[in-house]
Amino acid sequence: MNKSSLIDKYFQNSLSSEERLILEKLLKNDSDFYKEFYFQKNVATAIAILERENIKKYLQGIERENFKKNSVSFSLKWLLAASIAILTCIGASFFISSDDYHTDLYTQNFTIFENVIYPLNRDDLRNSLGKEAFIYYENKEFFKAIEGFKKVYNKTNNEEMFLYIGISYLAVKEFEKANLILQEYLTTQGKYISHAHWYLALGNLALNKKNHTKKHLSIVIRLSQGFKNKDAKDLLEKL
Repeated sequence: MNKSSLIDKYFQNSLSSEERLILEKLLKNDSDFYKEFYFQKNVATAIAILERENIKKYLQGIERENFKKNSVSFSLKWLLAASIAILTCIGASFFISSDDYHTDLYTQNFTIFENVIYPLNRDDLRNSLGKEAFIYYENKEFFKAIEGFKKVYNKTNNEEMFLYIGISYLAVKEFEKANLILQEYLTTQGKYISHAHWYLALGNLALNKKNHTKKHLSIVIRLSQGFKNKDAKDLLEKL
């Protein structure tokens, strides 16, 4: 089955389980397909909104006066022409850069950074604040992890805690707080600067700040030959 047929079947709600898996794989790995899919999805949404508004106006008009028999035909013709005109004027860039598009990109790319500070299999760390905080972190209890990381920083001045606090705020979708903390981490010249830029790119992506996202992705590509280098390039292509 070709890619266009997959998209058509998606909108017809007729994808088989196997076809849905193929669609999800293409969305993750094929940036051109991703853009085309979300372009069509957002166009469909825009047309649906336009149709609802005009149906509403049409029904309101019936209450005010009696239409002639050809009124419905005229209304439908006007709706089609107006839909095409509006979509042409607004342009594809609006749809591709929509909030939904960026939210989906964020969700696909966000994963927490592994614990490289306090390994959890060390007996001598069994009762440490650091181990407790990272247990919460790895169990996805992020608010408790944030409080734990703050205590570690207050006790040890370990500035790497800013990175994990920022990532934890991203995990609970408090993007503004995450970005502030991650920016603070950049000022420390810590060991994981490229990592901070990656997560700042995601934080800005979630806030629909496309230019800031691109800036941080470019820095990741420049600074890192390993961590998220390919992911940053792939994500940049989709923006």
